[in-house]
Amino acid sequence: GIVLMLLLTSMLSSAFIIQPVKAAGGTIYIRADGSVDPPTAPILNVGNVYYTFTADIYDSIVIERDNIVVDGAGYKLVGAYYSEKGIDLSYRSGVTVKNTVITGFRYGIFLLFSFGNTISGNNMRNNVACVCLEYSNNNLILGNDMMDNGRPGGVYIWCWSNSNIVSGNNILNNLCGVYLAFHNYYNTISENNIANNLEQGIYLGNSHNNNIYENNIANNGAGAYLGHSSNNKLYHNDFIDNTNQVSIDESYDNIWDDAYPSGGNYWSDYEERYPDAEELDGSGIWDTPYVIDVDNQDRYPLMKVWTPIPEVGIKIIQPISGETFWIEAEPEPVMPTITFQAKVVGITPDPTATTEFLWEAIITYTDHGRNDIHKFGPEKILGGTWNLDFKNVIVGGTLTVKVTAVINGKEYQDSVTGYIRGKNPDKKTVKEALGKLILQVICYKESYPKWHQFDDSGLPIFGPPGGFGLMQLDTPPPTSQRIWSWLENVKGGKRLWLEKLAMSKNYVKRVREANRDQKVPNLSPEEHERQAAYLYRGAAWVDGKWQYYYIWNRNTKQWEVNPKADAISKAYADDVINIKAAVLAGKEPPNW
Repeated sequence: GIVLMLLLTSMLSSAFIIQPVKAAGGTIYIRADGSVDPPTAPILNVGNVYYTFTADIYDSIVIERDNIVVDGAGYKLVGAYYSEKGIDLSYRSGVTVKNTVITGFRYGIFLLFSFGNTISGNNMRNNVACVCLEYSNNNLILGNDMMDNGRPGGVYIWCWSNSNIVSGNNILNNLCGVYLAFHNYYNTISENNIANNLEQGIYLGNSHNNNIYENNIANNGAGAYLGHSSNNKLYHNDFIDNTNQVSIDESYDNIWDDAYPSGGNYWSDYEERYPDAEELDGSGIWDTPYVIDVDNQDRYPLMKVWTPIPEVGIKIIQPISGETFWIEAEPEPVMPTITFQAKVVGITPDPTATTEFLWEAIITYTDHGRNDIHKFGPEKILGGTWNLDFKNVIVGGTLTVKVTAVINGKEYQDSVTGYIRGKNPDKKTVKEALGKLILQVICYKESYPKWHQFDDSGLPIFGPPGGFGLMQLDTPPPTSQRIWSWLENVKGGKRLWLEKLAMSKNYVKRVREANRDQKVPNLSPEEHERQAAYLYRGAAWVDGKWQYYYIWNRNTKQWEVNPKADAISKAYADDVINIKAAVLAGKEPPNW
C-alpha cells in the first residue's frame, strides 16, 4: 500500500511539473576560431575573447578555444537528469569561467588534460560534483559557492592532477566537500569554508605532498579523511564539531602543524580531551600535542580559531576585472556611467574615507592597425569613490584603470581591466540623422544589411581595406569619435559625400576650361550623384591617374561613360542610383 501510494504521488507530481522555456537547445560550442555554434545561442561574443550569457541555458557548453573568459552574468546553466558535463574544458588552457549558476550535471565543470584555467565566482548546486579535474595541473578554483551536491561533491581532484589551487570557496551541505583521489600531488586547499558535508569535509585518498591550511572545517561527518596518503601538510585549519575530527587509514609522515611559534590547527574538542593542558609560554598554543594516531599528531595545537594576519594594501572592489560597459545609442551616443570604488584592506579601523586615492584610466583600441590611446586623469580623490568623467569624448576599446594610495608612508597600487563597447541605434534614427535620400542609400550600401555601426559584440564594423562604421569611413583615417560614435560617423559620411559631389562639379569645370573651343554642358544632378557615388566608393586611381565615371568625348561632343573607370566603383555607383530610383518608386530593397 505504501509503495502504491508513493507511485501515485510520483505520477501526480510529474504531471504537474512545468518545464522551463529553453533559451537554447542542444550542446553549445565555442569553437577554436572564436565563433559560437549555434550562432543563435544566448551568448554575446565580444572580440572572440569575452563570452557573456544573455539568458539561461538548458544544455552543455563545450569550449574549444584557449585564453577566453566565459561570464555567466548570473544566468543558469541547467542539465537534465545529471547529464554528463556542464562546461567541458578538456584540453584547454587560460580559460576563465565565472558568475554562472550551474546545476543538474554529473560534473558542473570538467577539466581533462587542462592547465592554467580559472573557475571563480560561480554558484554550483545539485550536481554530482561541481568541478572535476583529471590529469589537470595549475588550475585555480576560487570564490565559488558549492552547495547541496552529491559525492564526490564540491571539488573532485582525480588522477594525477597536480599543483591546483582551491581557495576561498563555500563548500557546504554536500556528501563530500573536497575529494582528492589517486596520485594527486602539490595541490593547495586553503581559506575555504568546508561545512555540513555529510561524509567528509576533505578526502585524501592515495594523494601526497598537498598543502591544506586556513580552512574552516566544521560539522562534517569527518573533518578530514586520509587513506594511504603521506607527506601532506595540514595547519592553521579550524576543526570544529565534526563527528570525527579526522579519520586515518594507513597514512603516515603527514605534518599537522607549521612548527613553533606559527602553530598547528584549532580543535574544538581539545579541552575535553586534554583538560590539564596549559598555554605554552603565552604563545596561544597548547603545551600538549593533539594525537590523531601514532603517526599523525598536531604538535602545536592552537588555543583559538585561526585568525590570519591581514595584508595591508588597496583593492578595487568595483567594477570587477573583465566587466563590459556599453556606449548608449539613443537618441545620440552617450558614454556609460562608470563608478570605481577602492578600499584600504588589512587595517582596522578602515581608513578608506580619509585616504587620498590617485586614479588614472586609459582606453586603448588597436584593432585593424589602429593605435588609439585616450587617457583620463590622474585625479586625486579623498575616499575610495571615483566617477570617471569622459569629457564628452565617445571612445571604446580596452579600459584599464589604476589606483594608487600612500598608507603609512608606503605606496600601494591596484588595477582592473574591462571593455567599452557600442550599442547600435534604431534604423529609423540613423535615417533621420542622414536626411537626404541619397545619403540613406550610401549608408544602406556601406552598412548592408543591418544599418549598424557595431557588430554583434559591440566592436566597430570594419570593411577592408580600411572602412569603419555605418558610412565605412577610411580616407582620411577616421578619428576615434567617428569609429565609436555612430552620429559622428554619419556626420563624417555626409561631409565626405559633399566633398565627392564638389569633386565631380570641379572636374566638369576643369574639363570645360580645357575644351574652351567646344561648348561643354554640365552633368545632370543624377549624373553628378552617380559620379560622386563612384568617387565615394574609391579606387578611382587607374593607370597612374584619376579616372572619373564620365569622360568628355571631343569627337561626339558629349559626356560618355569612361571605359577606363574602375569597374567595381562603377557598379557601386550604378547600384546607388538604381536603389534611389526604386525607393522613390515605392519598390524598396530588402531591409530598407
